[in-house]
Amino acid sequence: MNKSAKVKDSEVENDLPAFQQATEYFEKYWGGSVKLVFTNSTAPPKGAWVMTIKDVLDDPMAYGYHDVKHGVPYSMVGTDGSWTITFTHELFEMLADPFIDRLSLAGSTPYLVEVGDPVESNQFAFTLKNTKGKDIKLSDFVYPQYYRPGAKGPYDFGHYVDRPLQLLMEGYISWWTPYGWEQDSNSTHSDTPPREG
Repeated sequence: MNKSAKVKDSEVENDLPAFQQATEYFEKYWGGSVKLVFTNSTAPPKGAWVMTIKDVLDDPMAYGYHDVKHGVPYSMVGTDGSWTITFTHELFEMLADPFIDRLSLAGSTPYLVEVGDPVESNQFAFTLKNTKGKDIKLSDFVYPQYYRPGAKGPYDFGHYVDRPLQLLMEGYISWWTPYGWEQDSNSTHSDTPPREG
């Protein structure tokens, strides 16, 4: 759904096949079968997972985020930064962890499975062509073996990660402790906010 004045409907429609192709790449590693559909209906089909593109989000510290409302996953995608990277970041994370409760046990540590966060810097994006032949940037994502210490790589789609649980520049990861959530980040040389709130 597009509610942006900066991004035209035609741009979203032209980019949609590239988003669908990227989703199929993602599904090879994480499973699932998703069909992306563009709509500007004020009433999308009941139970649909809606991704809304907006110029101003209710969380000013994030480029985008995904959440759950009335038991249905949804995401909000801002137009600051590269919206196509944010869009696919949130898309992949919704697919891997729709209810934001998927954990992967690494040793005795339960990590939250947020597949775009460890590799979220724009410099790790990959490109696909839209229907007009224009290259658009899409978010890198980690594979399931990223969360398995000792597993053989590759660990992410772009093949930038060298070992399990490694954080690339601007990346971060969250895990559960008896005292609540903890987070580690690689903010070296980073001057941008997290892609996700």
